[in-house]
Amino acid sequence: MTADNAQFPFATGQSVHRPLVFGDIRNVQHEHHVTIPVGDQPTRVPRVTGFIDPDVVAVSARRFVEPPGLYRLLPVLKLRRYLILSGERKSGLWTAGLNMLGECASLCGVELRPRSAVVDEQSSLDDLLGRDDRSHAVLLDLTGTDPVADCAVFGSVAEQLVHFGEQLAHCESFLVVLVPAEVHALFNATVPKCCHPLPVPVATDVFREHLRTAGFAEHRIDDWLSFDELPPLLRRALPGEVARITGLIAGIDPAGSRGPAVLGEDFSNAVRDWTVHLRAEFDSGDEEWRAATTMVALIEHAPCEVLFRELRRFMAILGVPEVGRSRPFAGPGATRRLAAIGATRTSDDRVEFHRPAFGAAVLRYVWQEYPENREHLLRWLADIELGRGTGLYVRDGERLVNRLVELLSGARDARTVLRIAEAWVARSLTCDYLLPMVERLLVKAATSGGIGSAVRKRLYDWAYVVNSDELLAEVVARVCGGIGAEYGNVAMTRLRLLAGWGDRRVGDAVVSAVSAVARCSPAFDCVLEQLVTWIADAEPTRRRVGLAAFRTITDPATHPECLRLVRPAVEDGGSDRAVVAGWRALLKQASTQEVHLAVVAWLNAAAADTEHREVMIDLLADAAGQGADAFVKVGYVCYHWSLAAADEARDAVVALLRLRLDEVDPIVATLAD
Repeated sequence: MTADNAQFPFATGQSVHRPLVFGDIRNVQHEHHVTIPVGDQPTRVPRVTGFIDPDVVAVSARRFVEPPGLYRLLPVLKLRRYLILSGERKSGLWTAGLNMLGECASLCGVELRPRSAVVDEQSSLDDLLGRDDRSHAVLLDLTGTDPVADCAVFGSVAEQLVHFGEQLAHCESFLVVLVPAEVHALFNATVPKCCHPLPVPVATDVFREHLRTAGFAEHRIDDWLSFDELPPLLRRALPGEVARITGLIAGIDPAGSRGPAVLGEDFSNAVRDWTVHLRAEFDSGDEEWRAATTMVALIEHAPCEVLFRELRRFMAILGVPEVGRSRPFAGPGATRRLAAIGATRTSDDRVEFHRPAFGAAVLRYVWQEYPENREHLLRWLADIELGRGTGLYVRDGERLVNRLVELLSGARDARTVLRIAEAWVARSLTCDYLLPMVERLLVKAATSGGIGSAVRKRLYDWAYVVNSDELLAEVVARVCGGIGAEYGNVAMTRLRLLAGWGDRRVGDAVVSAVSAVARCSPAFDCVLEQLVTWIADAEPTRRRVGLAAFRTITDPATHPECLRLVRPAVEDGGSDRAVVAGWRALLKQASTQEVHLAVVAWLNAAAADTEHREVMIDLLADAAGQGADAFVKVGYVCYHWSLAAADEARDAVVALLRLRLDEVDPIVATLAD
């Protein structure tokens, strides 16, 4: 490659290298997902930590093909209460583990709603069971954890499992742990006879079940199985690869009506990532054609005018002199130029490729074959304009972020994701639309299988360096709120660091993020317990933020949805100790005004909700019974609250609170009088 060509990587059709990828089926979807038929169109549903949607469970059971001998492991799960399944990526571990939990619960005659969970550094298996004696069916997925970089996580889980069966048996719960094949020996040595490699089912059987679930008729499934291209692909395909193949078929033929006779060529290209097609076209196309194809892949579905504007900016970054700007009639029109790169204009003048799954394939090809061009792409991304007057808005930004994370997660390139995030944060002062894009980028990257661990570690680093970049700290806080459903402990660890920064806006962002994490009911107990430690912390700033967060998640006036989570948790005996501890810390540490606002909000909620009134008053009375000072504060607020208005509900709350206070500690009540 000449020096000129190194400077302008699109100027030549010669790529750096050309690996043989015939028959290679690449998994480009790194979020956990299942396919659920909605009408004739399959829909991908992301799975997060928490209770698994019953529809997802039902569809998973319906299309599940039992690997040979899998159900022979049911006695192991029933006896030991936990089972470890190891396997390669795309081997169907998640679906197999989910169905094992269902079969075991059915065998034991109990009805358990399964939960999906993940762990990271500083996580304990105890958190999987909450703080109550309810029965659980938990699917612990460690397949997204790097066996090399995060080996300590696997070692910690294996050690904890040695004695964890007793806790599972105590609350009549079951646990299936999913691990990569590389750590099978570690688990087998630590917990013998509990770690088993997952057998692989027959690929054609999996193919049939997936298309049946998508609504395909048997004769149409037979047509696809007789298609010449398909048998070689299925010969050694793992279930995840088969799922990708059936997803492509359902995507190009959602009604299942046309078959391979019509769609065979599109399928053949799409299943091979369009590699042969792209190689031929990139070799024959000129520099502008390559740049235009790349630009459509990045901002597909953007308006036509915006596309050509961004193409001109990209060409300038590449160093290509602009030609013909002052003579717009000198060349062909937009429709013809788009047709040359395989794109079309929709009825609302937006640009899209007419080939299935083509845009993502273009980006992967360019990233792999033109590595010198990566810096040019990053410069274009860093300077992108969104918002009023630009033609690019939130939905365009979301599509761009989704495509970037898909690309960089597949390339295991967390560093580039972080560089883009830092560049957008730096420019967000002049472009408000960039901050939501940064948050979406980091949330998706932090929860992806390929780069999630590295991104979560960087979030920790950013939070650890106090007062280094307040705007970046706000972004980190909001990202922690976004990943709280899957990584509750990880999010709270980083939020605790941010709570000590001392910046008001960072503190407000931390409170909002804690509130978001608390919305995930399985994590609510842990959030409450950690807030209690914040409130008791020696650092005044962290104590203040902890008090504000506790008030927020238990204040029905500003956050009613979180109060609805408090009630069932308390009634099941799970988080009453944490709620009482939080109230005691608040009554001891908060200012008079903060105590007044918190107690009034709680009393208002108790007055409005007769069903849960006694539970709420019991908690407040238990907290006030810690000593004379807390007793006087609650009594003082209650007295003035009762005078603010006259109605039966208030009178009932006041009478109940006075009764409970006497029951909790009559000596304290006597001293207070």
